[in-house]
Amino acid sequence: MTPRLKAPLVFLLSLAVGALLLQALQPNREDPKLDPSAQASRDPQPGHVYTGVAEEPDSLNPFTTTSAVARRYVLAFTHDTLLDVDPISGASRNALAERAEVHADGMGMDVTIRDGVTFSDGAQLSIDDVLWTFECARGEGVVLGSLASGMAQCSGAERIEGAPRSLRIRFATPHFAAMRTVGESWVVTQKAWMQRAIADAAARDGTPAPTPRDPSFGAMLARVTHSPGPGTGPYRLLDDASGRPGWRRGVDLTVVQNASSWRRGDPSLWSFAAIRVRFLSDAALRFAALKKRELDWCTGADLAAQLRADAGLANDYQRLVYDMPTLGAYVVQWNVRKEPLKDARVRRALGMLFDRRGIADTIFGGAASPAAAFLKPQSDGMPDGLAPLPFDIDAARALLVDANVAHADAPMPLQLLVPVEAPWFRRMGELMASAGQKAGVAVELIALPFAELVRRRDSGLFDGAMLLVSMPAFGDPYELFHSGGARNAGGFADAEVDAFLATQRTERDPKARASLLQRAHLRLAELQPCALIVHPLAEVLVDARLLGAAPGPLGLWPERMSMPPAFWRR
Repeated sequence: MTPRLKAPLVFLLSLAVGALLLQALQPNREDPKLDPSAQASRDPQPGHVYTGVAEEPDSLNPFTTTSAVARRYVLAFTHDTLLDVDPISGASRNALAERAEVHADGMGMDVTIRDGVTFSDGAQLSIDDVLWTFECARGEGVVLGSLASGMAQCSGAERIEGAPRSLRIRFATPHFAAMRTVGESWVVTQKAWMQRAIADAAARDGTPAPTPRDPSFGAMLARVTHSPGPGTGPYRLLDDASGRPGWRRGVDLTVVQNASSWRRGDPSLWSFAAIRVRFLSDAALRFAALKKRELDWCTGADLAAQLRADAGLANDYQRLVYDMPTLGAYVVQWNVRKEPLKDARVRRALGMLFDRRGIADTIFGGAASPAAAFLKPQSDGMPDGLAPLPFDIDAARALLVDANVAHADAPMPLQLLVPVEAPWFRRMGELMASAGQKAGVAVELIALPFAELVRRRDSGLFDGAMLLVSMPAFGDPYELFHSGGARNAGGFADAEVDAFLATQRTERDPKARASLLQRAHLRLAELQPCALIVHPLAEVLVDARLLGAAPGPLGLWPERMSMPPAFWRR
């Protein structure tokens, strides 16, 4: 059975500019709504509480969530994977896997799990828990979220006889980065806890607890949203006996140190007493918190403007602008199944209505660059000399006239879906609509909540959908542009692109793979299935007192960050 994929490779943080980061961190301040006993339980260890502002996730279920906040800034702290990424070098490293070795034919790997690892509730980790990831992901009716790419690479997983801490994982197809794709996404949950949570969901319906082989399993699994259960990571979700849950809907989400984590051997790592994610959707509230110096750091669009609005901020914060591998691009995905968007001339013309340089400078304050291809400009797969589409209203109109879709008395209608959560999406859409009016295109902007936008896009009820799309894992754009790609929601299909993208997946020689990607991106630039707008950079205001706040492959990652004890607050 092949894992079902739930959503496109899209991570939209309504308060971030592609950084895939928590947006703000604040000192540990006492919450006036908590009584003293609740406060003590909230912060059981002395130290600094690292508080962030981000879009609220819809679920913390490790199997089904598609939320970037849930996956990267909750589960990444509470639940370990077999492998993870070194925040300094960007290299893959062992996590729960004490040892991981790929097979000589590249079609599988053997993994030995660390000895003596326990969950945050004190239960011992076993191979049963590790294999549960595969069993659950392959369950009937399960629609995978963030685990999809890794599980899609797996065709089997089993114990290695005579080795109680080892398992053998078989890959479904050859892939140049299969070991990393699988190992870095294989999150390990506690099997017993998850089974109880599924059974509780079934009991509320008055039905027996399903097993992964039962048709109702996927629906019941998806109903486990409030907690991921005990994990082995450096933090655990707060859910204390005093009545304060770890996740207060519409307010915040808090994780506290997991004292039993195997990572706790080095006291210089994961030093924050707790991490709190606040849900502040209003930009004015976020800026007010920043002005009151409640935040350790904050990301957003054009933070330089906030510095100009409050000159005193420069005394307490430094502004960092940087790139990282996951930062993708703002794009418009076209529905190429519809007329006249089936015509590549029309798609090219619409792409020429975006003033990429103007958007980068005015909307993002220079913390972005015009996009020419869906990969990093410095990547080996970037074709030499490939430039972004020019902003050229006259040339766009000529193409539309040539395609017989733009007329003086009947401009071409175009519905453009934009996420309502972040104002800069609409601003980009308004600039495009203004240019479109001059080119013979009547653009109607339809602002929708992100989840509704994705549902409408996936149902085919759209012309164009503007999204912030993260970079594919290891620069592999197969799922986005191959005709069989799970995230190719626009229906794009081209035999040449398919051949290039399929072959590069199995090519182990980096130079040969780069050549295939260059040819694929040249063809994609010709056919324009998406209008690539800009590559955003992470723009962050950082409290000058934070130590180790240097951006790396994971951005400003808290593993090695700390706050001097003189500035701790309880």
